[in-house]
Amino acid sequence: MNKGEIRVIMKKKCLIIYASRTGNTEKVAMRFKETCERNGWECDAFKIDRGTNIDSLPYYFEDYDLVCAGSPVHHLLAAEEMIRALKKGPRHYGERGSEFAKVVFGPVKGTVFATYVGIHLGPKEAEAALTWMELVMEHERIRCIGRFSCPGKSSTKPSPEWYHGDVSKRPDANDLLAAEQFLEAKLKELS
Repeated sequence: MNKGEIRVIMKKKCLIIYASRTGNTEKVAMRFKETCERNGWECDAFKIDRGTNIDSLPYYFEDYDLVCAGSPVHHLLAAEEMIRALKKGPRHYGERGSEFAKVVFGPVKGTVFATYVGIHLGPKEAEAALTWMELVMEHERIRCIGRFSCPGKSSTKPSPEWYHGDVSKRPDANDLLAAEQFLEAKLKELS
């Protein structure tokens, strides 16, 4: 850099969209947000619920370098409202998205995350939900670069026979640390 030259360093931007009905997925989403901000990224988080007007979402995916999409697992699948929100990707925004959608994958990368109870099969019970979100994300021209899942509490009384045993306090500090470490690794890949 020459004397008197000004260099503008653009901050990386992350969007976290998530559905959360019991607060489990929201805990992970908020840890992701904290992790982004601590690592110098601008970060917006937006909760999607059953009443969210999908036709007037306050963001454009292509305005971000990273999109993190999260959902609780219900009957082995992601929340329908999360899938509808992901389907409102760049190619659905008329002129703004038309140029973006001409390439197989745009510059935006993504991750998917889920919380599950895992009564019988543990982490395997999140696989269908993670795969569904990843496929929708990639169909919307966002390259998925990672998947994360962890147990979450359930309204059902815990049983020692469950895969994870008592999940009444999950996601716990260890789960949230794992979420943080997962996202930090992805942020380093993108730097």
